[in-house]
Amino acid sequence: MKKIIFILVCFVFTSSFGQTSDIGSWSIGSGISNSMMHGDLRSGFKLANSKAGVFNLGGYTYIDKMFTPVFGLELKGHYTKMSGGAFELSEYPVQHTSETLENTRFEGTSYGVTFNIILNLSSLRSLAFSAKERKWNFATYTGIGWHSYKPILYNNTTNAVLIDWSNHPSSFGSPNSIYFTVATGLKYKLSKNLDIELRQSFNMDEEDNLDGARSNKKYLDFFFNTNLGIV
Repeated sequence: MKKIIFILVCFVFTSSFGQTSDIGSWSIGSGISNSMMHGDLRSGFKLANSKAGVFNLGGYTYIDKMFTPVFGLELKGHYTKMSGGAFELSEYPVQHTSETLENTRFEGTSYGVTFNIILNLSSLRSLAFSAKERKWNFATYTGIGWHSYKPILYNNTTNAVLIDWSNHPSSFGSPNSIYFTVATGLKYKLSKNLDIELRQSFNMDEEDNLDGARSNKKYLDFFFNTNLGIV
């Protein structure tokens, strides 16, 4: 069985490299994004005393290099707004304040870069690796990113600033962290050199203050990004 798998893998990559010259291997993408926080505080609903909460719009751009029709690498940059509030009544105390989570909300911004490995499942499925362009392409992405962020934690009743992490002594300036990401993307070919792409990513941050709040409820922050753009 191992020999069969090894032969199949060799066939896949040999065929892939043989067709590389017939396929455009570089691409550039750009578009708009929406970020949804899922940490101690969460996005997705209207926040009191704020216009933020439901939509956290931003932008992104990336460059891809496909070494075969199946495998490639990506370098992606982004800038986005962030916001969120208590999704439920939470009496967990928030570190560095006298408040509990249910009385807080946050707003902020984030910018950073992500390095992804690309796996084009549409090419992998065909096995023929024909140079003929498809209308639809489905791919997965996995990688690691770094970002710098500036969350501000507010009292949701008085609107007073509780913590500004960009000026907090424990962060030594704007906080930053590493995050791990997995994503799926669907592209539709509009013309020979132009695609439209929808991508959804799930990201796990190594820090707990991305949403402006540190508590014993969650020790890691998660966030989702939805991207829509042109390639």
